[in-house]
Amino acid sequence: MPRTGSLDALGWQSHQRDEVLAQRILTDVHSPAILRVNGSFADVPAFYEAFNIKPGQKLYLPDSARVKIW
Repeated sequence: MPRTGSLDALGWQSHQRDEVLAQRILTDVHSPAILRVNGSFADVPAFYEAFNIKPGQKLYLPDSARVKIW
């Protein structure tokens, strides 16, 4: 998980001004780059183990709020 997650994160790394981000949210069918990585990996239990994410940290999502497909 750490290698894959890190490589995906680097691939989606970007910087945008708030105005540009707001415009793209209204006009682009794709989610903002920050959510393409952080949003999807936050639902994967291995993400928390691999990067030692704990409650109270910025990327922590309570288990009750995580999406579970299988």
